[in-house]
Amino acid sequence: MRLTITRHGHTEGNAAGIIQGHSPGKLTDVGKEQARRLGERLASERFDVILTSDLARAQDTAREVAKHHPGTPVVLDMSLRERDFGAWEGEGKNGKDWSAVPPGGESNPQLYARAQALLAKLRKDYASKHVLLVGHSRINVAIMAALRKEGHERLPAKAGYENTSVTIVDLSAGAPRVLVENCTLHLE
Repeated sequence: MRLTITRHGHTEGNAAGIIQGHSPGKLTDVGKEQARRLGERLASERFDVILTSDLARAQDTAREVAKHHPGTPVVLDMSLRERDFGAWEGEGKNGKDWSAVPPGGESNPQLYARAQALLAKLRKDYASKHVLLVGHSRINVAIMAALRKEGHERLPAKAGYENTSVTIVDLSAGAPRVLVENCTLHLE
């Protein structure tokens, strides 16, 4: 299996510096351009399926990529949603203890378990396929941590992934081989 992992384009919430969590989010003009460029960058790839978070900001980004892949199924997958930040949603990012559980939200162990479950499902359903995942910063961090078997303890300290960054992981030999990670060359 080969995974190409990306994050949605820049949003109004990103511009405002707020925590978006499970809110739909709206791409800014910059985000729309990032998504367009991402689509161009990935145009030569052959995806068997495009799995995207059901949140609008990810769907809008996936739609731009899918324009270059007619006939490739686009599947909404709630397990690709951003971390549930509960009561922190809509608040500023500064001063947060990212290792804490937001009131009414998802813990880092829960996020990590969600990433592990997603990977197990992908291995079962798409074992020899090339899958594009369109997600969000923290779920993408958790997916990569789960692939590397790093555990959830380091999730709060790990830097997030850039908007429309590309990460490609080859799993055909069993152990993950990262070919490129958090790459934004298409935005330069």
